[in-house]
This record gives sequence, structure tokens and C-alpha cells, in this order.
Amino acid sequence: MIPAFRHLSPVAPDKLARVLQAWPDVPDDYLLFLAEYGAGSVADDCLVLYGGLIAPQEIYGDAHGVEPLLLLGDDLQGLCIAFDTRDATVVEVDPTNRHVERVADTFTEFIHAYLQEPG
Repeated sequence: MIPAFRHLSPVAPDKLARVLQAWPDVPDDYLLFLAEYGAGSVADDCLVLYGGLIAPQEIYGDAHGVEPLLLLGDDLQGLCIAFDTRDATVVEVDPTNRHVERVADTFTEFIHAYLQEPG
């Protein structure tokens, strides 16, 4: 067990199938991570990974400015992590102005970088 993932719970295969059915282009590395490690609080409890993807309007009330995104987690303070559906890169969404910043080319790259960040 990777210590940073001790609070995660694997996502059930039927739920993963529903995610894939709703969003067929969801990256494989993300689905594999959810199946093997799961969803929940990562490392220092400053990142929560959802058990699936969430449309932006579910968090923001509308999707203005963030239409191509699917949210996959947040920092418990409003900053959301998302896939950009146009190219499957991982981005951060500032909750104050919906500014989108690319943070990684893949989910695997994102999670590795997150675990390397100093406390």
C-alpha cells in the first residue's frame, strides 16, 4: 500500500462502467487508478478525488467558461481538478474566476507531481 493512498477506497466496477458509458473518452490511466487505489482523500487530505467525473455545472451552477471540462477532484477549498475533454490534459480551475490552468498532460503525471510537491 502506498501511504499517500491509505484513505482511498477502490471504485466498484459497475460505477466505473457507468463513468465510461457516460464519457467514453475518459483516460484509461484515470480509470485504472480508481479501480486499483480508488477515490477519497490523498496524502495530506488536501486533495479529494471523486469516485467518478462531475460536470462543471454540478459544482458551479453553470458551465460558463468551463464547458469542455469534467471535474475529478478538489482541494477542499474550492480549487477543482479536471480533465479538459478536448485533449485529456489535467487542469486546475480557480473558483474565484474560473481561470483554467493546465497542470499535467496525463492523470498519472498529475498524481505523481502532486505526491512530489513539498508539504
